[in-house]
Amino acid sequence: MGFMRLSIVSKKFLSSPDIRALVLDMDGVMVNSEQLWREVEAPVFQSMLSGWTPDLFHEIVGMGVEDVYHHFSKNYGLKQTKKEFLFSCEKVALDIYDRRVSLAEGLIEFLQEMKENQVPVGLASSSPKRWILRVLKRFDLLNYFSSVLSAEEVGNKTKPAPDIYLRSAKNLNIRPEEGLAIEDSTVGVAAAKNAGFFCWGFRNGSNLSQDFSRVDGEFSAFTEIRSPIGN
Repeated sequence: MGFMRLSIVSKKFLSSPDIRALVLDMDGVMVNSEQLWREVEAPVFQSMLSGWTPDLFHEIVGMGVEDVYHHFSKNYGLKQTKKEFLFSCEKVALDIYDRRVSLAEGLIEFLQEMKENQVPVGLASSSPKRWILRVLKRFDLLNYFSSVLSAEEVGNKTKPAPDIYLRSAKNLNIRPEEGLAIEDSTVGVAAAKNAGFFCWGFRNGSNLSQDFSRVDGEFSAFTEIRSPIGN
């Protein structure tokens, strides 16, 4: 496994350092699920929280589902039990991942290019592993990934904790500074940077409120990324 230099070609040309592997977030990066969660779960949350407003979604982007439960319980007086809340989210998740979600523009071509160039790719998500596998199997993506991790596999230490990225680096046999993470949320960026990864922020059209002050670059479509074999 050698080194590779990727570049973002958009408003300005931005090149990465030499990297040996990539790690992608799933929700909001690989698939448009963050926007769908907003649409499908809005009435569910509204029924649970008397002070619900759509703006609250900006506070939970990138969180694991149990983190969302604790956040709502602590800050907004959620009355449902944890079991009831998780059951409601599970029903929404099955609807989103099995029927509604679609892949990010250019993702398949990007993954294929990484595979042809022998650049290992990992997936690191705070979502439950069963949700991750539904997406990978539905779109036949499993063979593109050398590592697939849920926060469940690192002691439920969800982003912004660095654990899932540190474990990804170990699985991919790289040092963290040799990895490039792609994230769409404040907490995801923090997790990658806290682990020592280089990180690009993905602007997916619905995450402008997310803080990307720590990212090393931004892009809005995988078609904006160029590699030596793509130039």
